[in-house]
Amino acid sequence: MKKIELLLPAGNEECLRAAVHNGADAVYLGLQNFNARRSADNFGAHNIFSAIDFCHKRKVKVYVTFNTLIKNNEIEDALNQINLAHSAGADAVIIQDPCLIPLIKANFSQLPIHLSTQATTSNSYSVPDCVERVILARELLLEEIKTISDNGKKQGYETEVFVHGALCLSYSGQCLFSSMVGGRSGNRGRCAQPCRRIYNNKYLLSTMDLCLLSKIPDLIATGAASLKIEGRMRTPLYVATVARIYRKYIDAYYAGTFNAFTGYKARFTEDKASFIEDKTKIIEDKKTKVIENKTSFEKDMDELMLAFNREFTTGFAFNDSIVDTRKPMNRGLFIGVIKNGRIKLKKALKIGDGIAIWKDDKVIGFTVSKIKIVAKSKEDNVGEAIDIQEASEGETIQIDTKGAGRSAEEEIREEAEDTAEPSYPVYKTSSVDMRLELGDEILLIKPKIIDRKLIIPTIPKRDNEDEVKLFCKVYDKTSAIDADKEKADIIYYDILKNDCSDVKKLIKNSKFFVYTPRILSDKQINDIIEKLKHIKPDGVLVGNRGLLKAIKEDMPEYGYGTLHLDYSFNCFNEIDVNYYVNAQACIPIISSELNFSEISLLKNKNFIVLAHGNIVLMTTKQRLKAPELVDEEGRSFKVRQNHSNPCVYEILNAQQIGLFNKSLDCLKQGIKYFYIDTNKDVDKFIRIYRKILNGEQFDDTKIKKGYTTGHFSRGVE
Repeated sequence: MKKIELLLPAGNEECLRAAVHNGADAVYLGLQNFNARRSADNFGAHNIFSAIDFCHKRKVKVYVTFNTLIKNNEIEDALNQINLAHSAGADAVIIQDPCLIPLIKANFSQLPIHLSTQATTSNSYSVPDCVERVILARELLLEEIKTISDNGKKQGYETEVFVHGALCLSYSGQCLFSSMVGGRSGNRGRCAQPCRRIYNNKYLLSTMDLCLLSKIPDLIATGAASLKIEGRMRTPLYVATVARIYRKYIDAYYAGTFNAFTGYKARFTEDKASFIEDKTKIIEDKKTKVIENKTSFEKDMDELMLAFNREFTTGFAFNDSIVDTRKPMNRGLFIGVIKNGRIKLKKALKIGDGIAIWKDDKVIGFTVSKIKIVAKSKEDNVGEAIDIQEASEGETIQIDTKGAGRSAEEEIREEAEDTAEPSYPVYKTSSVDMRLELGDEILLIKPKIIDRKLIIPTIPKRDNEDEVKLFCKVYDKTSAIDADKEKADIIYYDILKNDCSDVKKLIKNSKFFVYTPRILSDKQINDIIEKLKHIKPDGVLVGNRGLLKAIKEDMPEYGYGTLHLDYSFNCFNEIDVNYYVNAQACIPIISSELNFSEISLLKNKNFIVLAHGNIVLMTTKQRLKAPELVDEEGRSFKVRQNHSNPCVYEILNAQQIGLFNKSLDCLKQGIKYFYIDTNKDVDKFIRIYRKILNGEQFDDTKIKKGYTTGHFSRGVE
């Protein structure tokens, strides 16, 4: 039986050594550019050869990440970086953009390709040809993972799933939040994490960390080939700890000694604690369960929490919520609450351990320099405090706060003198018992980069010979009728709305296209294919890569001009445009992260530009109850439940896109397709843009206030 792979992150040489020494079967790492963790130390020509040689001598594979979107002027540089990785002996490259697969194979025919989670693979149809592995979306249920894994065994590809570490609230590859709000694109490896900020006075978008240690048997049963640990920005101690513990339980599974309770929910708080039941005596003690003869599993979970956690969740695969609205920072291990200056310990504590007191929204952290155990008297429950080196679970202690700094110490003392509520949770953030073992040093070897003549296709110029056209997305029957009266060239309507067929019959002047969800399972794709056959629209605005493949296979009547691609496809460069227009006979909406200069230089002009309306910042499976999210600057981001897929929520930008007269700049460059996405006044905006694009004088000075041109003028790094 082939064992499942344990895949560890390596943000630098020390992390790589920690991963290898502590049981990794493979590591993934990035070079300086074109990887989703550009803030990590990463690797370069000076040490990538040594790193891969070090791993291979210890039978550990190395996968190199190229999991970002690539601009036109970067294609040659990206290929040179892949050549560097290939020359050094990389076992695979991880990419986001599937359109680059033919280009990579043309230059490096023997180099295996893994498709990144940034490609948003949520169904088996989305897996392109010529990939050896696909890293699945974190949002999938176990049965969906199994469906894709089973298909992979037939088609010749493997699946990889995340098992531990940080989560994104959005489907990876479908987040424009950081890009639109701060100019730092997650699709370019520069996410500024706006999800960790305050909205509606809480951290409503801040995710917990994934921990599936207790679910290893379930994950292996799906047929996945690899379990991936997130964390290229984490410390060597984190990498070593997580590697060692997951190695232990994977090996235990294959040895038949895995004894974790599969119903275990990996989340400890001050109010509730869940533990493994392993024939231990459980003593109820008000808000906690004290366990005698603690299992090895619980101790290992404590270590994982000390390594790093923002609370643990088992994630969507196990129908668990992923959001924690408290301060988004490392918790550590909950050890009790401080009240009247004392802590009744739920976990042992030693001098030299780090602790943090969470006082409302403030976190006071310091190293424990002195511990006093409180000896209780029979008369008043208050006794003398005795200095000790280590306190055990269940004991009541006082701690010396000198290491906290003057202001923090004063705060703690003020709280200690307060005989009333409230009390505050205390977490252990580091342990003197945790040791870092890195193993062997990495020996430098001389780089031998293969001198390779790169094959970069020349993209021919292809003008758009069509008329100037307006394509309008509408959200209800009334808006569809209004758009039709204004003779929009194409109306996009939700295929999953109950009145879709009826609305189609009402459209007299425009072509009737349906639009489809961005996130789809295999079953949902099959259902949509049946609906398309029933409704028979003039065309489709396709939101999901898997659905595009299914349409091409099952409905060949849809060809060029009848298949449009949503900007969820991340069409970012000439390779992408040429692939979709020529090879797939589709018309894509160009990425909203490109600026006008970058768009205008694209030689093939047969694409669509978002000229006006809503832009989706985030697509998430996490239920969002609030109808809008207001940040600390007062910006309001609307939340809508996707009617096409009720399990998906979308966060919209605080400002709509409004190019108005700037759309003429596109027209002058030969771009003739313009997209309007608005849920109100669609007839008004059709008239405005028709007037502008017809060359009539239009003063947009007043109307453009409150709108944004997005990246049209700025772009992303």
